[in-house]
Amino acid sequence: MNRARRCLLWTCLGLACHRNAATPGSDDTASPEPADGPPAARERPGDVVTATIPLADGTTLELESLRGRPVVLALAPPAGEDARALATLVSEAAGGHGGEPVVVLVASGDPTAFDALAEDGDGARVIAYDPQGALATRLQVRALPTVFVVDRQGRLVDAWARDITPAEVSAAVATAMAAP
Repeated sequence: MNRARRCLLWTCLGLACHRNAATPGSDDTASPEPADGPPAARERPGDVVTATIPLADGTTLELESLRGRPVVLALAPPAGEDARALATLVSEAAGGHGGEPVVVLVASGDPTAFDALAEDGDGARVIAYDPQGALATRLQVRALPTVFVVDRQGRLVDAWARDITPAEVSAAVATAMAAP
């Protein structure tokens, strides 16, 4: 094969690869991921979520033991202020639905990040401490923070691995509460 044909072949292959690559704003290629990014974790809405959650006092909690109540599971980033902001956001969003939803706050950094919230004593908050990230690994979360909302049957309603609003959490909790 002469040099001109080799150049033409490599050019055609390069154009074909470029044309098949997903480029932002391209109308002729479909992105395999949702518009708001990749999924937050391995589980998809409707999947049953199971996990053993390491608690701050050294014991564990089986997520299955909370069946019958909606659960908001928030895996916080290591930074104290970011963790507290996330905890406050999900607690307030879930709190708008009465005491029924259980909020599980998982600290990956400072174990005292949620101490002030734990003192509320409303029974709707569980403080967990997972410095090695075993829970995040088990759930295959993509990034911290990650928030899961699980219905009474343990099925995932929604999950986010990004900044979220109280309205998003509140809507998912309402969906979880409406589920049989």
